[in-house]
Amino acid sequence: MIPSVSTGASPSAQQLASDRIKATGAPAIFLETGASPQLAQQLAQEVGIKAVTELFTHSITDAKGTAPTYLDMMRYNVKAIVQALK
Repeated sequence: MIPSVSTGASPSAQQLASDRIKATGAPAIFLETGASPQLAQQLAQEVGIKAVTELFTHSITDAKGTAPTYLDMMRYNVKAIVQALK
């Protein structure tokens, strides 16, 4: 949710944590790796939901990471999303 024409806008968590977000019943916020997690974490805390801030969308990890192949990346993401939606 970006309340601006520009994707560079940085709304505060207070602006985003409105009754409209709470009313959706969303159990979590999802964010890809590489993006700054502070706003998502603050918003999740204020609204009382989970923040999943480590989804892989643009790349895999190194061989010793949690998602060293495309299939591992997809499995990791699905597991993280399913757990957050419970």
